[in-house]
Amino acid sequence: MAYAAGTDVSLQRSVSDLEKLIRSKGFGGFVQGIADDRLVIAFSSAEGRQVRFIVAVREPDDELLLHMRKVIKASYGKLPTNAQEAWEQHRRQLGRALLLTVKAKIECIEAGIETFEDAFMSQLTLPDGRTVGTMVKGELKQLYSGGQTPPRLLPALREIERHPTPAMIAAAWDVVDKARRGSGITKLMPGLGVREIWEAMYDAALKDRQ
Repeated sequence: MAYAAGTDVSLQRSVSDLEKLIRSKGFGGFVQGIADDRLVIAFSSAEGRQVRFIVAVREPDDELLLHMRKVIKASYGKLPTNAQEAWEQHRRQLGRALLLTVKAKIECIEAGIETFEDAFMSQLTLPDGRTVGTMVKGELKQLYSGGQTPPRLLPALREIERHPTPAMIAAAWDVVDKARRGSGITKLMPGLGVREIWEAMYDAALKDRQ
């Protein structure tokens, strides 16, 4: 079941709701762009971190018509009778889904689950105009398909794999020991130690490179 598949709220209304939400949370620089093939919104945090969402809109064809009839039938709403109606409904659905996405990210920030940078990491805009998500995608593809870690993506990982210094190991054990004592654990369970030590070594390596 697709969220808001049968909504009758217009795309323009959803974008307006987004702007109100963003401004009510103290974010600024709201910009919107609605085209036939995409929806773009951008805003910035109080610290000047710029965020940009680019949502692709599918072509109004028979494939989209079948898709929208299927997802609407599984939930509620009036079934589109042609590709144009399906396309318009598709855009309305995207608007509501995008609003929900931004709301959820803001809730995570306010609850202390994530920072602004964590929540909007993929959409953060870099000085060259790209988003962090766009920059990382190519390197992630290389990471998973080639079996090799891109040096720019995780520079400290290679340092750990090849040169785990005594300082890194000591820092790792210190982190694990503090976490263990803080949780009231007197003995690490089988299988937990390796992951905890590796993660602590990775954090230590990042700090060591700064």
